[in-house]
Amino acid sequence: MNSNKSASRFVIVNAPKVEVAVQDYRLLDAAKFNRLTGGSDHIKAELLKAFVEFTPPLLGELQNVVAIHDAFRTERLLHKLKSSTSLLCVDSLYAEIVSLEDASATQINTTEFMDRIGMLIVSHETLMEEARAMLHVIP
Repeated sequence: MNSNKSASRFVIVNAPKVEVAVQDYRLLDAAKFNRLTGGSDHIKAELLKAFVEFTPPLLGELQNVVAIHDAFRTERLLHKLKSSTSLLCVDSLYAEIVSLEDASATQINTTEFMDRIGMLIVSHETLMEEARAMLHVIP
């Protein structure tokens, strides 16, 4: 199988019959993910499955601890999200997680922080959709 990956496109070409599947990604950095997994479809599939399985509970717990203004647990959950998404996401999403992690102790009671957490959760939901789409094109 030949493959060509970029940050915004994931293209697979199968020989001898040529089939091309193209998927646009907004948050999943396919080029970085491919590079970090050494191009191994098996490793990619395992990581994507784990991300899709373990991220929803983290997001739910994050929403709950932010709602009760628990800065310590918020920082811990953001750290877990940062670790689990660092292989997959575009740098701007990773940078936002780092920024929120740093701000959690001092800004957790602010509307801006709550809004940013809400946007982060929505972004991760999109990233999970993109991970599921990539799983469908990995053999």
